[in-house]
Amino acid sequence: MSYQNDSDSEIAGAGPGSDGLRAAAVEQPGVSDTLSVGELDAFSPQITGYDPTDAELDALMEQLRGIAGQVDAPLRIVDELARAAFETRDLDAEFAALTADSEVDELQLVRSVAVEPRMVSFETDAVSIDLQLDQVGETLTVRGLVVGAAGEVLLDTGDRRISARLDDRGWFVVEGVPTGALRLRARSANGTSVTTEWIAT
Repeated sequence: MSYQNDSDSEIAGAGPGSDGLRAAAVEQPGVSDTLSVGELDAFSPQITGYDPTDAELDALMEQLRGIAGQVDAPLRIVDELARAAFETRDLDAEFAALTADSEVDELQLVRSVAVEPRMVSFETDAVSIDLQLDQVGETLTVRGLVVGAAGEVLLDTGDRRISARLDDRGWFVVEGVPTGALRLRARSANGTSVTTEWIAT
């Protein structure tokens, strides 16, 4: 007569890499083959032997936020545009939408030499605005033609506001404009305030 220990039969059916070993592991008390997030959190200290405090977890998250801010921080121009849009908002102005931008058009073409100057256009139903942006050192020279408006125009750069007067044909020139964020304000012939959307320069 031969005797076989129950544990021997389990081991025999649960050799390395076998389904029996995985089944034996899953069937251990307190362990499930499908753990919820809460169950996994409760079980993890049993595995690692370490249960961090809330203060330690908060400190870790703060470190991760700091790393993310350095590695994947927003571009400076994004901050400038957001600040400028908030500080110089005009709820009563008519919005002149961007209709053409040579810089965007150039990016869609294969070219070996960048084309300058940059040309941008904006329009409302009554006013059209065409701007030529020339890079001069670290600043811009802005030449513009505004049709359907008269008097004075304002160039906003976020932290500066520069005025210029339209001539009798609607032309103006402004030199020494800081690079970064830029938009133009004008007043239409019927007195309506018109403002272009912000662009990055």
